[in-house]
Amino acid sequence: MSLIKSLGPFRTLMKYIARQWKLLVLFALMSIVSSEASVLGPYVIMNIIDKGMVEKNFNQLTFYVAALIALTVVGSASDFIISYSTRYFSNNLAKDLRFDLFKSIQSKSFAFFDRSRVGQLVSRMTSDVDEIRGFFDFNLRFLTSSILTFVLALATMVTLNVELTLVTLASLPIMLLIIFLFNRKISPIFWDIRNKVGQLTATLQESLSGYKLVKAMATEDQEINRFDTVNRSLLLSNYQASKVRSIYLPFTGLIVSLIYA
Repeated sequence: MSLIKSLGPFRTLMKYIARQWKLLVLFALMSIVSSEASVLGPYVIMNIIDKGMVEKNFNQLTFYVAALIALTVVGSASDFIISYSTRYFSNNLAKDLRFDLFKSIQSKSFAFFDRSRVGQLVSRMTSDVDEIRGFFDFNLRFLTSSILTFVLALATMVTLNVELTLVTLASLPIMLLIIFLFNRKISPIFWDIRNKVGQLTATLQESLSGYKLVKAMATEDQEINRFDTVNRSLLLSNYQASKVRSIYLPFTGLIVSLIYA
């Protein structure tokens, strides 16, 4: 039951994503083209050297150089379309989310505003929505490109050398375990950071909106200390996230290097 409840926000988000399904289809097709071009590039360069330069075959050299130029042009064009489509998609998604959030807030009761800090609501509509926009703008591109490149490179490696492919795949279970542990460790920290960003925004909003009372009561030092406490708490959470990244990410590279060695 708790799992179904936790999937609620994702189902809501899917409704917004479905509104721009044509852009997603374009993004998927161009991602396949771009990944295929990046995987074929080293293969073409190998043939330029082996069949063109080493064997001194001018026809082969001309053919593979032309193929490399074509792959570069196609890859660059597909990358442009991917970048433009994801930015267009993510900005429209953020616009729709902000509008619906604002409309939802306008319909809330007085009791809701008594329970909620205005700064938290501002943070949800600005920084949180911007995090979602950033995911679909950059992270989705990176994730899709990584998966497609891995699958296409794996298929190419199998056709060239099965033994070498098996050696490479030996690191996969270890990598998946490290990613699982990293995600389990970093996720609560990221949630804490998002909450503290909301607290910081709420503290700032309350202080600025009540500046006349602050001046009248001469409580500037108390407000400064209150803001400093929340600000330092956010800093410590970011330090913690950086510490986890600095441990897990280099360790991942070390494991891969040891396996290949």
